[in-house]
Amino acid sequence: MDDSKNGSYEICPVCFWENDAVQNDDPFFAGGANKPSLTQARVNFDLFGAVEQRLVPHVRPVRPEEIPSGSQ
Repeated sequence: MDDSKNGSYEICPVCFWENDAVQNDDPFFAGGANKPSLTQARVNFDLFGAVEQRLVPHVRPVRPEEIPSGSQ
């Protein structure tokens, strides 16, 4: 999701992160809209493709147009 939606509580279809302004401002804060911190959610995504393993059935693959430029 793009940064303009910070705090929108929109759920990312790729990783199932719920956009939470508190957690976006403090990536080590666990709780709020998401159980894991943003930092832990990023580790989890690298490990199994979602912010929590129990949420894997709810995610989809990233589309090419969703990959930030310079990340490929």
